[in-house]
Amino acid sequence: MKEVVFLIDTSVSMNTLDREREVITIIRQAAEKLQENCRVGMVAYNTELQAVVPLGAEMEELSQQLEMIQYYGYTNAGAGLEQAVQLFRQGEEGPEDGAAAEVTEQYIIMLSDGEIDMPQKKERELSRQTYVDAAIQAKEEGIRIYIAAMGNEMNDPKLHIFDGAGITDGAIYWAGQHESLEATIGRIIEERVRPEEVQTEPETGLYALTISPIPEAAPAPEPLDYRPLCVILGLLAVAIAVIALYCSRKKRTDVVYVPQSHTDHPKSVRQTRADRLPAYSGKMNIYVVKTAEEQDIPPQTYRLFGRSAEWLSLTKVLETCGIHMDRAKTDGIKFFPGQDHSLIVTDRSSSCSVFRGMEVLRKGIEYPVSYNAKITVALDKTTEIEIHYKSLKPSELTNG
Repeated sequence: MKEVVFLIDTSVSMNTLDREREVITIIRQAAEKLQENCRVGMVAYNTELQAVVPLGAEMEELSQQLEMIQYYGYTNAGAGLEQAVQLFRQGEEGPEDGAAAEVTEQYIIMLSDGEIDMPQKKERELSRQTYVDAAIQAKEEGIRIYIAAMGNEMNDPKLHIFDGAGITDGAIYWAGQHESLEATIGRIIEERVRPEEVQTEPETGLYALTISPIPEAAPAPEPLDYRPLCVILGLLAVAIAVIALYCSRKKRTDVVYVPQSHTDHPKSVRQTRADRLPAYSGKMNIYVVKTAEEQDIPPQTYRLFGRSAEWLSLTKVLETCGIHMDRAKTDGIKFFPGQDHSLIVTDRSSSCSVFRGMEVLRKGIEYPVSYNAKITVALDKTTEIEIHYKSLKPSELTNG
């Protein structure tokens, strides 16, 4: 049995993002789809908690709470996530009828415009700290957070909610720019939750009985020597254990972080390496391999190391290097720093094609790029740019 909690931002900013109240319909439809295989709950929050539906509640109760949702107030994501994590603990005893239900996986699907907002600075910082603590607690309890991000870029990187996905090894999906919110929620369920469909054959009441002749007894085969196979399987098991140990020490996130900055509030005792904020490192070597006018543009280098952790557009990178392209196309391609010296790239353009090696990047999804990887940007059929992500040499670190 899987458990899913929908965590919904119902602050006043959602009035602009969801004028037709499509979120209500989409969550109801998603819950109906999941209920056959999952226990579903819901938390709605703005300045405070607006609605809480426990895991395993009837669909009628969930629908009633969804209909009562109103968009107003501020965005206290800390209180919302804290309550969502608590729902899983409250549901540990299983269904009310006492039947045992083994929980195999737990998920939080969060819908928000991505930023904490409270009336006072101290309240914003407290909500942010509560959010980080709740995300760490979710990680410890094996709960993954998947975020359907709505709206535009953030105003204050210190107050975003996207690292909840990073801390819990979840993912971020951008909705509204290149696909509908309904499609985004559908992809999260299909790609991440994927409830198993149990199919049974209908009973017909008809049976076929086939009687076969009894074969003559065959001579007993000679016993096989399994010792070489046991040796091979033993070596394979050791290799798998070594790989698993290596992977467990590497923190990975599918659709990684939005840029972050250090907060000036005290650290929580429970905060570990999960909240160590990434910073830019390395450099970009830029090659304009093809232009419409067949211009010969020399290679350029853009130094990333030392820059503040904030959104960086391809437009800024190119124009800093003296390369001027169509801003309407290059503004939609963004970079920001990721974990383990990676560079995160996302394509939110309307007409460009971006490749990581030979892989086509899907619109609105963040992809990590490691040192020595190549990003190719095709602005149109006649203009193509290659970006090689490289580490800095020791001499380059001191000669900024």
